[in-house]
Amino acid sequence: MAVSYEINGLCCSSRKHVFTKEREETSSFGRSNQEYLWEINMNVFIARHGETEWNKANRVCGRTDIELTENGKDQAERLAEKLAANNIDLIISSPLKRATQTSKIIS
Repeated sequence: MAVSYEINGLCCSSRKHVFTKEREETSSFGRSNQEYLWEINMNVFIARHGETEWNKANRVCGRTDIELTENGKDQAERLAEKLAANNIDLIISSPLKRATQTSKIIS
């Protein structure tokens, strides 16, 4: 299942992953091996940071540490509202200001 959001240029995608793993075990009581099946349901959301001054000027930021514009903060707020219904356990972000600002707003 895939879900995509776009809010004024700030995109977020989600894909549901199901992993299965088979395992064989022998019990301490000498029973024969048994197979176990685990399913792990995980939603992964990927979001780009909000708008920066360089984005507005069509310049590539690269590793330059630029903060979000007010519009970029608004974009992150709107994305946070869209994602509020999801139980997000972990947010991983670049250490750059624009990314950490976006992730703090979403969290």
